[in-house]
Amino acid sequence: MSETPIRRASSAPARLAPEPAIPAIDAGERAALLEGQHANPHQVLGAHAAQMGGVSGAVVRVLQPAAADCAVVVH
Repeated sequence: MSETPIRRASSAPARLAPEPAIPAIDAGERAALLEGQHANPHQVLGAHAAQMGGVSGAVVRVLQPAAADCAVVVH
């Protein structure tokens, strides 16, 4: 697995982050979401079942351009 350095504004040493396990959404869908033109944004955004490496779980995508942080609360 290759790793990508995280860029930080602070003087703290950079740490390495693993590549995302879930593939990014299609560039065309991303552009449509950002422009407010996506025909069905709930098809991409929100919680969706996912399976990676034989492990079932969920992927959660949100569009909050002004957010400084985001969290998923699991009960």
